[in-house]
Amino acid sequence: MRKLLFAGFVCLLLLIAAGCGNRFTEEDLALAREDAYHSGYQNGYETGAEESRAEGYASGFTDGQAEGYSAGLEEQQEALLQAAGDSYQQGYESGYNDGYAKQESDAAAAASAYVSQVRERTGTSSGKVQQLVPTAPAEDGDTDRSLPGSGGTVYVTKSGKKYHADGCSYLSSSKIAISLDDAKAKGYTPCSKCNPPK
Repeated sequence: MRKLLFAGFVCLLLLIAAGCGNRFTEEDLALAREDAYHSGYQNGYETGAEESRAEGYASGFTDGQAEGYSAGLEEQQEALLQAAGDSYQQGYESGYNDGYAKQESDAAAAASAYVSQVRERTGTSSGKVQQLVPTAPAEDGDTDRSLPGSGGTVYVTKSGKKYHADGCSYLSSSKIAISLDDAKAKGYTPCSKCNPPK
């Protein structure tokens, strides 16, 4: 701004001097105008550049802040979703493993309790009890391994009201061998999935 005032003052002096005796030539006036133009141009350029930088910085900061906030929010949401997914998977696997282990433990306890009941009822040793526990049919086609005095062997669970054929998926929680006649007498009905003997 000072340069502009100074250039204007110089021009004014030159004009006054030109009017007082014509001591300056046309060439001197052209040089003075050119100097004044360059001085004004330089001042305007520097001021414009300064304001442009300030405005550009403010605009860039605002745009950058908005874009950064949006990107940060998106990354945070992705991280939260990933963490939730990982937590769900860990919980599922942990629950599955614990449930499987409990089922195995319950099945072993049920088998042990059944052997103990048979031992108490029959007064036999544990080796002989194992011989009384029904096994799967032999591969030669012998499908009817009957308990003494029964019309065939079927299986029931501790809590169900159906009787099943050996190998039925409903027997995964418990499997108690019983004769078909006893199952019917106790009110059990055939499973619709495995089609046991009727």
